[in-house]
Amino acid sequence: MFFFPSMKAFSLIFLSTQYALHILVIRYSKVRVNSHFSTSSVIVLSELLKTLIALSLAVRQYGAHNVLRTLKNDPLDTLKIGIPSFLYVVQNYLLYSAITELDAPTYQVTYQLKLITTALFSMLLLGRNQSPSRWMSLFILFVGISFVQASNLSATVPGRNSLIGFIYVFIASLTSGFSAVYFEKVLKSSSKSLWVRSAELSFFGSIIALISQIYSEPALLLSSGFFHDFDWLVWCLVILQTAGGILVAVVVKYADNVLKVS
Repeated sequence: MFFFPSMKAFSLIFLSTQYALHILVIRYSKVRVNSHFSTSSVIVLSELLKTLIALSLAVRQYGAHNVLRTLKNDPLDTLKIGIPSFLYVVQNYLLYSAITELDAPTYQVTYQLKLITTALFSMLLLGRNQSPSRWMSLFILFVGISFVQASNLSATVPGRNSLIGFIYVFIASLTSGFSAVYFEKVLKSSSKSLWVRSAELSFFGSIIALISQIYSEPALLLSSGFFHDFDWLVWCLVILQTAGGILVAVVVKYADNVLKVS
């Protein structure tokens, strides 16, 4: 007799795999010699791809007319999603910066701080308390991260600043926890479908990232173009980041945010 995991288990397994691969590809792509691709370009492209995929899934499920009517009926409601969109973009920039200051294992362990921040924001915004055993697990996780960071800060690696890397990851963990729980709150308090909300989230994210790129990298855009130094590895990065966004949406549907970041 074969055992078929549930959609919840499938989505968590795929998200965990995507996360591990994503970190490794980011790390390798950023530390390569003569690799100067724009992080903003990767973020903009991945957000646009997520928008197209989410819209396609929404249209397939509800029909183009219904999706368009949903988007047009309450534009103010759509603006609610701008807050997590902005925070997700900030989070992405912070994580790309952090991975250049930390080695991949330290980065992965430290970023588990988002477990703690997500649990805290779930309690504050959703009134969802965790069991004593889960709080104990989170406390043990925090102690473990503290030990890892203490040993990492004592080691000096030329060209890296572990303290700066930790600060980036800490802020990213805060934005990750708040934006994930806020998105779940908006999703569950609205009649809009998961895929419509995901499309809104990604669309706002692409606009915010593009504005940031135009403001911060005008000379690079004019001299080298949007796709400067793009190769197969950078495209893999775009695809992995896109896949991560879609998988997160699936996990939010079938599990809660604390499981998502576990």
